[in-house]
Amino acid sequence: MRSCFALFKSEMHPVELLGTIYRPHRYDFKLKYFTRDFPAAIVDRVTPLFCIANLEDLAAKQQTAEAFFAEILPQAEAKLYSNTNSQN
Repeated sequence: MRSCFALFKSEMHPVELLGTIYRPHRYDFKLKYFTRDFPAAIVDRVTPLFCIANLEDLAAKQQTAEAFFAEILPQAEAKLYSNTNSQN
């Protein structure tokens, strides 16, 4: 069985993962309503990742995004597992 990390990393964008935490009722809206639905600290952290100056900047921002993804994954897993367990 694949781990949740492998599943999310291969199939989800970090904003979708954040959506499972902060707006589970509409997590599939991707960037629509991003600045409205997420806390300001999250918006401030993610927004700079969208502007890429060059290939070196892209590589650095990819590493930053992957580290952030790994950081928020446990929160998303806990939320998903708690919702699954509450339905049983």
